[in-house]
Amino acid sequence: MINEKALQYAAILIECSMDTLDDMPTELANTIANIYYKCVLQGIEAEEFVFPFMNYIGRDARKKGHNYAEYRATLEASFEAAPKVVENLRRLRKGDPNSYSDIVKFYLDILKYNINNAANKSETVRMMERKFKKVDEIEGLINLMKF
Repeated sequence: MINEKALQYAAILIECSMDTLDDMPTELANTIANIYYKCVLQGIEAEEFVFPFMNYIGRDARKKGHNYAEYRATLEASFEAAPKVVENLRRLRKGDPNSYSDIVKFYLDILKYNINNAANKSETVRMMERKFKKVDEIEGLINLMKF
């Protein structure tokens, strides 16, 4: 079930920090939308409960066997990195379009698949790891956002 208020606020945050993501590959745009949506949910849910650790994301993370502190730190780092990723990709597409798709895959390995030490692994190793990673995203979330 999608929280419409969180969805709307996440779209506003994306638009304010990166403009729309229309020029980004759909998979990456959806990953960024999910990152922002989860971060907004944390904030909204934390206001509704006396104890912030009881928020939706925290419960969800614990159900899936995640360490909540690690999960939150990763989510916040992804939130902070997303505008820089988009800015770098926009610059790269203009300056070096041949390596653009490789760099998009690299960023997806970090932001979507949470591959540890992705920078120190070959594309082949990361491709194998991708196959075994469980992705925690809402498919098509970017399409629900109104920019």
